[in-house]
Amino acid sequence: MTKLNKFQAFSLSTLLYGIAALTFLPIPKAEAATNFNCPGQFPQNRMQFSVSYLDGRNNI
Repeated sequence: MTKLNKFQAFSLSTLLYGIAALTFLPIPKAEAATNFNCPGQFPQNRMQFSVSYLDGRNNI
């Protein structure tokens, strides 16, 4: 086998492995941001408030 034939065989096998990897390996999916907003009111003085929650953090 000549050097050119070895190079062509190596290139072809690399290409096939690359295509197989892109086809069969799982692709991670993007996750949406979790965002909640909870309004409320204190009954004693009727003062209103709101608490927001973004990606696991309380943002008061």
